[in-house]
Amino acid sequence: MQNRKPYGSVKKLAGELGINRVYLSSILTGKVYPSIKLAKRITKKTGKSFFDLRPDLRKLMREYL
Repeated sequence: MQNRKPYGSVKKLAGELGINRVYLSSILTGKVYPSIKLAKRITKKTGKSFFDLRPDLRKLMREYL
């Protein structure tokens, strides 16, 4: 039995977002950070926290606010 993501396959989601599936997989595993605009779009599609996708921004907010 496959371990399915709640948002479907990475390939399908990447197609909906208009990006490469390898790039999306790297984002979802935390290897790369997406742009803010892309992070917002991924958040809407997956329900993942924005700051899970961009932990660098969380750190900045804690340091300066």
